[in-house]
Formats: sequence, structure tokens, C-alpha cells
Amino acid sequence: MAAGFNDVVALEIREALIQRRRSQADLAAALGWSNMYLNRRLRGSVSFSLADIEQIATALDMPRSALLNAPLPPRNAVRKVS
Repeated sequence: MAAGFNDVVALEIREALIQRRRSQADLAAALGWSNMYLNRRLRGSVSFSLADIEQIATALDMPRSALLNAPLPPRNAVRKVS
């Protein structure tokens, strides 16, 4: 399966969490979201909205452009997002 926009955003969020030594639960709590709400987006079950991306970027103290401008892989590339 080729990675799409939501997969790339999820990967960027996971990498930002690792760099900041924060957990998914920490981020969900900071956002006032349930862990399930965030998890469904990170797994690709539900797409990120622009409002989601704005809130996440703010909570991680990063510019939203870091998430929105993440490079997409070529259409035929296969990338596993865990």
C-alpha cells in the first residue's frame, strides 16, 4: 500500500513524539482528546483534519508546516507505517 498524506503526517507526529520523549498518551492528554481519538488518526482509520493538525503542532511546539509540508513518497513507493 502506498503511503498517503495521512500516513506521512502520522509518521511525522510519531517522530516528533520520539524526539521530544513524549508518548501518544501524553499528546492525547495535552490535546484534551481520548487516546482512542488520537490512535485512530495515527493508525489511519480516520483522516486528520486541518484543525487536528493545527492542535497537534501547537501541542508539540512545532510549526504546522512541519506536518503539512512533509514530503510525500512517490506514488509507487511502499512504506509501512506502524
